[in-house]
Amino acid sequence: MSNAMCGKDPLLRFITDKLRTPLRAAVWAILIHGIAHFGAGLWVNYVTHGSTEITGIFSPYGFWFGLFLWFFEVPTWWAYFVWQPSAILRTINSLGTNAVIFCAGEIQNTTSTTPKSAMKNSDLSSRVSSALNTPLWSIMAFLATVVVILLYAVVIVPQESALLGGKPSFWFADPRTHFLLLALVSLNSYLFIGFILRTFVIIIEFRAFFRNRNSITAIPPLHPDGCGGFGALGGFAARVGLLAIIMGFWAAAFTLSPILAGGYPRLSFVMVMLYVTYIVVTPLCLITPIWSAHKAMQRFRDSKLSAISYELEELVTSSMSRLGTMRRAPSVKTLQANIDKMEYLRQMYQFVLSTTPIWPISFPTIKRFGITATLPLVSGLLPLAIDVVRQLISR
Repeated sequence: MSNAMCGKDPLLRFITDKLRTPLRAAVWAILIHGIAHFGAGLWVNYVTHGSTEITGIFSPYGFWFGLFLWFFEVPTWWAYFVWQPSAILRTINSLGTNAVIFCAGEIQNTTSTTPKSAMKNSDLSSRVSSALNTPLWSIMAFLATVVVILLYAVVIVPQESALLGGKPSFWFADPRTHFLLLALVSLNSYLFIGFILRTFVIIIEFRAFFRNRNSITAIPPLHPDGCGGFGALGGFAARVGLLAIIMGFWAAAFTLSPILAGGYPRLSFVMVMLYVTYIVVTPLCLITPIWSAHKAMQRFRDSKLSAISYELEELVTSSMSRLGTMRRAPSVKTLQANIDKMEYLRQMYQFVLSTTPIWPISFPTIKRFGITATLPLVSGLLPLAIDVVRQLISR
């Protein structure tokens, strides 16, 4: 039941119950923000009689970036918001179905009336649902949203006219449209921050679970997913990392939007720091959710290798002690049997070493993720580099 992974976030539970699928969430986000965007823009244009003192809805400075933000970026956030509870549940269930982790039983849909003693379970599903089932994360998301809105009002809004060719956006032409914009920014900030906080909680619980040496029960060496049955976890991490890539596309769109109005790519110290942050954060978003599982898989494989190694060492020691009695037929036969067994153990050691994966993510997935992650950097920085070279040549 995915509601067990929603915690006590009332907005997440409401949206998940009503929209249910990421696609529906994205469609509703497009409808809501599309109506708000075009409704506010057209209304301001009508009230101001197409004033040239503001950046209207169809101004090249803001039109394409507005479409990208409200019709792609924000719907993606909504889709992720709804996707996360069911995705983490499917991931844990997949690990349990593949019988690669300890699984005490079905997921518990914990409520406020459940005794705390019943919530303490080493099962991964119970760990995650119990950790999320607290109002603390909703309160933190709300407080963080308040801080974001204050920063937006103090830092971004005063710079809005400078970012849009020296004219304020149509959103700020009337107190009502300004309030509507703040409401949309508040809602989407809460969604995004809530997603980040829950991801943080999930990573912490995965780390605590996989720290237990008995957490992994098996790693099938030739599992079809190429990750020893842990492929679902790698897929979950790749999709979390994809959200960082989408934020990178937002930075690229913001950098390139002046070109559509006949200007030059926009780059400031803040944008440079944003790109630097993207380069650092994006691989972390991919690696952090799977790092604890990787260490546990490595520990599990090493325990198998150690068992083979100890038995091989015992055979070597035993065989060395028999070298002085090789003339006796029984001793020769025993020594030959030991040698055959040592060869078998050596081949077994190499087989386990080469076929037991220690990463819950496949190489093709990492390759696709890496190629996709470079696209925002290329699309955002390449035109800027070309413009810089052009200016140097013109001098």
